[in-house]
Amino acid sequence: MSDDVRSPAALVERLRTRPLVPALELLRRHAARAGATPIALWARFERDGYLPADDAPQDGPDIPPYRWLEGQWFGEDGTVYLLRDPELEPLGRLPLIVGVRHLGAMPKTGAPLILRVPRAPRLIRERLGFTSGVFRIDGAQLGGMLVHIRREMLVRASMLPDLSGDDGGDSGAPPA
Repeated sequence: MSDDVRSPAALVERLRTRPLVPALELLRRHAARAGATPIALWARFERDGYLPADDAPQDGPDIPPYRWLEGQWFGEDGTVYLLRDPELEPLGRLPLIVGVRHLGAMPKTGAPLILRVPRAPRLIRERLGFTSGVFRIDGAQLGGMLVHIRREMLVRASMLPDLSGDDGGDSGAPPA
């Protein structure tokens, strides 16, 4: 089956039927061909993760709000850390920066999801005294995040220009 779809409607239909990782790659390729760099970058970040590039002068791309998950901190020994200090309350949310392609082994049901955090945020290190920890979230949040990414992917695909008149010069597809 060819990935050479030219209209946004045809691309959206193709994306609906694909698993999320290959669908994000297809969107990235089509967005790049259409010159829609922000959409191509979004698809790449969602697929591969919101990690800073090795040569990036900043810390990395902004993490979208739907990737911030609420949870509870635990020490390595299982001790629950209660974040009662108002300054620590924002640390009850953690950004999930790994890409969709790395999430295949994580549960998408309501089972708790345990994320080992090798370097705890500075405020937790200073106030609670632990350097690493475990962040437990409700696994249903992960499923909701993936649904949001799929919806966002379809919206962004529908915003791409129609390439039906394009001669396919750099697509690698044979002429019609």
